[in-house]
Amino acid sequence: MLIDACAYLGHYPFRKTENQTAPELIALMDDYGIEKALVSSLPAVYYRDVMDGNRELFDEIAPCADRLIPVATGNPRYPCALDDLAECVRRGCRAVRLYPKQHGYQLTDPCAVEYLRRAAELHIPVAFPLCLEDLRGRHHLDIMYPLSADEIADAAQLAPETDFILHNHNNYSYAAVLSERCPNRVGGFYYDIGRTDCLYVDGLQRLIATAGLDHVLFGTSMPLQYIDVQLVKLHYLPDRANLTDAQMELLTSGNAKRLFRL
Repeated sequence: MLIDACAYLGHYPFRKTENQTAPELIALMDDYGIEKALVSSLPAVYYRDVMDGNRELFDEIAPCADRLIPVATGNPRYPCALDDLAECVRRGCRAVRLYPKQHGYQLTDPCAVEYLRRAAELHIPVAFPLCLEDLRGRHHLDIMYPLSADEIADAAQLAPETDFILHNHNNYSYAAVLSERCPNRVGGFYYDIGRTDCLYVDGLQRLIATAGLDHVLFGTSMPLQYIDVQLVKLHYLPDRANLTDAQMELLTSGNAKRLFRL
C-alpha cells in the first residue's frame, strides 16, 4: 500500500496545473497505485482567510473520504486561528500545514508558538511544505527561500511536544541540524522522501540513518511534482539502503498510518 503524505487540490496561482479536482486526483492516484493521500487546499495558501480554502476542500473531498484525507492549512497570524484549527480537527483533519514564508511571520513569533502548542494538545502534527515547487523556476511574486533548519529548530524547542513534518526538500540536511539541536523532544520530526535522492547521491540513505526509518514518509507533492520520481526511489531504495520488505512497508504506509491515525 502507498499512502501519500503530501498532496494538494485546487488551483495554483503561478502556473497551470492538471488534476485539480478530487476525481482527477483519484484517477491519477489509481494510475500510480496510491491508495490514500493526505490532501490540503492549494488555493488556501494564497487566500487572505485560509479557512475559505479549507472549507472548499472539505466540500470537494466529502464523497471521497475513503481515499482523500483532509489536511488543514493554517495561518497563526489570522484572527480566530486557534478556533479555526479546532474546527478543522472536528471536521476530520489529520494534520495542519503552515506556510510562514508565504504568510509573513516567523515560526518563533508568539502567535506561531501558541499555535504549535495547541496542535500538540489536539494531537495533530504540523507540516511544513518547504517548497511547493522548485524555487529555481519560481515566479517573481513567489517566495525566494524556504524555512531554514535553524528557524524550525528554534520553534521546535519552544513547542517540544509538537510533531513536525517536513515536505519536499533536501531533508537530510534538515534532519542533521534538527537531530543535533533538538535531541530530547517529546514530539518527533518526520520527513518525506520528496527532493531527497538515493541514486546519484545518498541523501535518502543518510536521512534514514539520521532520522530513523520510522520517521520517513512517502510523499509526492502531487500534482505540482512528478510522481514517477518518487516511485523510482522506491524501486532502488531496498538495494541502496539494504531494507527488507517489512521496512519498506513502514516507509510507504506504516509510518503514515501511525502518525495520522489512519
